Amino acid sequence: IIVVEDGGRGAARRARAPFLDTGRVRCLVQKRGGWGQARRLGAEECRGDTLAFIDDDCVAPPGWLACYARAFAAHPEASGIGGGLRPGSRMNVAGRKQYLGHRARFDRLNQPMGARVDQAGWVLFTFGGNRTFRRGAWLEAQRGNSASWYYDDYVVDLRLREAGAHVYYEPAAWVTHHYV
Repeated sequence: IIVVEDGGRGAARRARAPFLDTGRVRCLVQKRGGWGQARRLGAEECRGDTLAFIDDDCVAPPGWLACYARAFAAHPEASGIGGGLRPGSRMNVAGRKQYLGHRARFDRLNQPMGARVDQAGWVLFTFGGNRTFRRGAWLEAQRGNSASWYYDDYVVDLRLREAGAHVYYEPAAWVTHHYV
């Protein structure tokens, strides 16, 4: 497990604290560079063939990675698989608006493929805070300087489409996103 802290505020070290005795978590710290740069750093440092991304305001349930493993086994041609988002129990008005906006954007961008936020299928776009990729495909799609990328998830999805890669959406691989 690699946790990348973007901006050095101590969040990665706190997230890693419960796992310190296991030696299974590496904490990397970078100067504030944005999501794209943080994901790139983690991907370059990992030793596995599959990358799983989750944002710091998301919580995965038990079995989250197993759900992704089953989806990759069922769709070996997939370069990536995205999962769903569920809102946290305490959400303010702005958070609710953001959540509904994420759902609407997902449906709008994936409409050409016939996909919707509540059904599995091939997609053009996935949620940036909960997704997995074959490492080589993602690194190629995320190539270049990502220091200024805010929408690196959208750029990666676009580059994967341009390369003819296939991305699948499995809503059962959901995480709770704390919109506050």
